[in-house]
Parts: sequence; C-alpha cells; structure tokens
Amino acid sequence: WRPYSRVVFQNSELSDVVHPEGWKLWNNDTNTANIYYKEFNNSGPGAAIDQRVPFSGQLNEAVNISNIFGENYKSEWWVDPNYL
Repeated sequence: WRPYSRVVFQNSELSDVVHPEGWKLWNNDTNTANIYYKEFNNSGPGAAIDQRVPFSGQLNEAVNISNIFGENYKSEWWVDPNYL
C-alpha cells in the first residue's frame, strides 16, 4: 500500500460524497509513480471524471475478478460471492 497501492472502482454508483478530484495525496506525499488508481463505468454524481487528479485514470474495460482474487477465488473461504 501507500506508494504501491492499487484501487479500482468499477460499475459502482458514486454519490456526491466523492470529491471531484477523486483521490488525495497521503500526507502530502507526492510519490505517485507506482500507484494504480483507476475507474471504469461508474455512475452517479461522484463519477464525473473531468476534475480527477493526474495520477488516476480510466480503464477501457472492467478488471476481471480472477485478476484480483486469483483463479480459484470461488473456493476461498474469505470470498463472499454475495458481494461480487
């Protein structure tokens, strides 16, 4: 995490509690070269991307769930399919 954090919001309803910038530097640390903050196909008032910070970006397609949890995620005890 921190300088190597990875976050993707996809197919999500983002309310107006999401600031237009979308992201904020951690303790004003400008080390953003290795972070991965992406968005894909979100909706709602917080999903507007025209004011997002330069170290975030948009994806052209959704991230596959197996890329996040691994190929055998369905058999993992800690994965609750009700939230996927």
